Amino acid sequence: DGLLSDQEKQTLKNWALSQPQWQANKLAENKQLALLSTNANNNGAPAKVAASSTETSPMRWLLGIVDDLGLGFGFAAIYFTCFTAWFNGQTLGKMLFNIRVLQLNNESIGLWDAFGRYGGYGAGLATGLLGFLQIYWDANRQAIQDQISATVVIDLTLAAKEGKQITLATTIDSMIENENNAQDDALENTPQVRLENEK
Repeated sequence: DGLLSDQEKQTLKNWALSQPQWQANKLAENKQLALLSTNANNNGAPAKVAASSTETSPMRWLLGIVDDLGLGFGFAAIYFTCFTAWFNGQTLGKMLFNIRVLQLNNESIGLWDAFGRYGGYGAGLATGLLGFLQIYWDANRQAIQDQISATVVIDLTLAAKEGKQITLATTIDSMIENENNAQDDALENTPQVRLENEK
């Protein structure tokens, strides 16, 4: 305190107040002091100030990182579209869990189809996550994005355990063959055919 005279202190204070960057700090400091003085307890101790803007929840922290890295809707669209289309129906997460997205017609999923499937994620969110949860009651275990884009997610580990390479084309071919066999059986068991066979 004894280093500067009162006149030097006043000169320094006036200079600091004339600088724009110091004025903003001074205003913030004055607001904080006013808030502390209005929240003072009966015994004169300042009350605890409610959570300041610098304190954050874990979710706010995570959203801040996402925002800082520029990871938002645009990045997600590019990620889910490009990875699904270029890496044979797999994103990094699907590679990790060894699952794959297949189209119902057994063609490889293209960029436009993958983008449409990504749009289905928005529909899943818009339905209050019911669009995602419907895999538990849907007969084909399709979520809303799968129904929108005519895709299905298969488990490659399960296919390897059963010693099968599951492809949708063989599944569809076997379904058609079973249907044709059932029609042939129905035709062979008509009364007219049975009478001809008895002769």
